[in-house]
Amino acid sequence: TTFIIELPPYRLPDAKTLLLHVWDKVRDFIVRAGTIIFLMTVLVWFLQSFDFRLRPIEDSSQSIFGLLGGFLAPVFSPLGFGTWEATVALLTGLVAKESVVATLGIVYPEGALEVMFTPVSALAFMTFTLLYTPCVAAISAMRREFGNTRWTIGALFFQTAVAWVFSFLVYRIGSLLASVF
Repeated sequence: TTFIIELPPYRLPDAKTLLLHVWDKVRDFIVRAGTIIFLMTVLVWFLQSFDFRLRPIEDSSQSIFGLLGGFLAPVFSPLGFGTWEATVALLTGLVAKESVVATLGIVYPEGALEVMFTPVSALAFMTFTLLYTPCVAAISAMRREFGNTRWTIGALFFQTAVAWVFSFLVYRIGSLLASVF
């Protein structure tokens, strides 16, 4: 038998309707992303400005973030970005990946990024950021889909291990190529 379906006539969308629809989606994204970035920026500033006794400090490396990042930084040293600043930027990325950039802007003084990262270490950092554990919203969705906390934790460790290995390869191969050329 033949199947016949009648399609409505195709029409160009009205420009006003299209623009309103696009504006609604863009505004929604800006509000959601902007809220997260703003809240993370305030949290990063606080954690960078105070010690564990909640006393204001001058040296950021002695702050809550500085000490936590300094503790975890050796894990990232083989990847070319073993500083506490880069480490805490990755930690804030667990809340929302967009906050990695905001954190780097807060913890590094103006112009310091160019000194702290070589082109190869920056590429390794970006590789790690793209591949490591997703944000909290994605983690909760994974937990819901797996229906098991053990599988979720295993997946998070696997993603982080894959990110570490690929970032390591990018850094080592990139360093080798940079030394040759």
